[in-house]
Amino acid sequence: MTEPAADATPETTKADGTRADGTKADGTRADDESGGIPRTGHPAVDTALASLAAAGELPPEGQIEAFESTHQTLRETLSTIEES
Repeated sequence: MTEPAADATPETTKADGTRADGTKADGTRADDESGGIPRTGHPAVDTALASLAAAGELPPEGQIEAFESTHQTLRETLSTIEES
């Protein structure tokens, strides 16, 4: 087993859960305005995921609408990927 290099510093995690490099355990940046929602790079999917994340704050009827809308967006997106 090899020993770590003498100049290697252990990864430091702050009290709020962020690492010394500004990232969180899930890989998002602590200063990221996405609210911790991973970005896919596909605008429609990113918007759908943000809507889904916010659905918990809605009344049940609004949650159902958000879930259905997100499901539809993801289905449409996947179908375009499969066709290409």
